[in-house]
Amino acid sequence: MADVLDAAALDFDTDLVRSMSSERLASEAVSLPRDAATERSGWDGSDLDRVGARAASPSDAAAGT
Repeated sequence: MADVLDAAALDFDTDLVRSMSSERLASEAVSLPRDAATERSGWDGSDLDRVGARAASPSDAAAGT
């Protein structure tokens, strides 16, 4: 099993992984911490939780709601 995993790791497209990592770091760089987001939006933490849960729900996304 370890040999199979090692072979799969060697097959990774390093440019793709590098690109994905760069995109993630760029996204984190412009993201607001939770406290700053609630302050800026005027919402409280429960509002963010509700919206975040809804956005993460595959059934809502599939239903278009």
